[in-house]
Amino acid sequence: MPSAAVPSSALPIAVPTSASPVTVPSSMPSAAVPSSASPNAVPTSASPVTVPSSMPSAAVPSSASPIPVPNSTSPVTEPSGMPPTCTSLLSGSPSQFSTVVIEWLFQENFSQSTMNGRNGSNACTFICMYFGQIAAKGLLLPRQGVSLNGHWKDALEEAMIRGNDLHDEIFDHEGINVDIDQAVEMAGDDCGIRCIGQQKDLFGAVAKDLLAELLNEISSRRQQSHHLFFCSDRTMFLMADSCGHLYFVDSHSHRDSGALIASAPPDNGVAFAHWIDQMMNFHWLCPLIVGSVNEVIYS
Repeated sequence: MPSAAVPSSALPIAVPTSASPVTVPSSMPSAAVPSSASPNAVPTSASPVTVPSSMPSAAVPSSASPIPVPNSTSPVTEPSGMPPTCTSLLSGSPSQFSTVVIEWLFQENFSQSTMNGRNGSNACTFICMYFGQIAAKGLLLPRQGVSLNGHWKDALEEAMIRGNDLHDEIFDHEGINVDIDQAVEMAGDDCGIRCIGQQKDLFGAVAKDLLAELLNEISSRRQQSHHLFFCSDRTMFLMADSCGHLYFVDSHSHRDSGALIASAPPDNGVAFAHWIDQMMNFHWLCPLIVGSVNEVIYS
């Protein structure tokens, strides 16, 4: 019976129940859980051990390995968004019509009418639309002095091939001219054209002045823009880059030469319009008297 009093006094000794945090050491043996993970009760107290098991969140780096993600992302973005680095440069020269304008004239067999053994082509509007689609993707680097990145020639070649193929398919190889509205209706979606801007008409004695005014305006924007220039039954491509440089791309033949690219420095619309007038008169005996310019907005 007195021994029963011992339990009553043992109740204060139950203070060791406060020592139950010593069960922390029992969690210490949880280290034994890895060796003997069999006891089911232990996992209940070993549940904190699940924290260590979550601690192997080091496995997260393995799944989250950010390294593969960039590796899989960068190759996809760069090849699809940008062309491979092109080391070839096209060397131009000042034009005989204006020393401000730099010209890149190509060999006689590099034009819409002579490429791949052709003898004639009426696909200039389609060609300009396809070229603009490539330019709108930002793949054509600005000129550096009298040098032009080789991608410009590659882009023009691709546009001439695609434009000629489309024209042959639609018109069964017949020599039919297509104006801008017709071409956009037929192939606007395929060329990625979202819409055509308001047409700027050029006419009479002031045609050159009106073109100069337009060229200065698009140069002053300091952002890339793309335009279809129609004159003398020919469609040519006009462009301004983000620096304000002006570009003229023409897939037609020019006397003993093939296609032509030309460029003028920013804010030189007057000189560039004069060059366009003189160039057309020299090569085709067609001065700038009547024409039009349409801005093209690509998707």
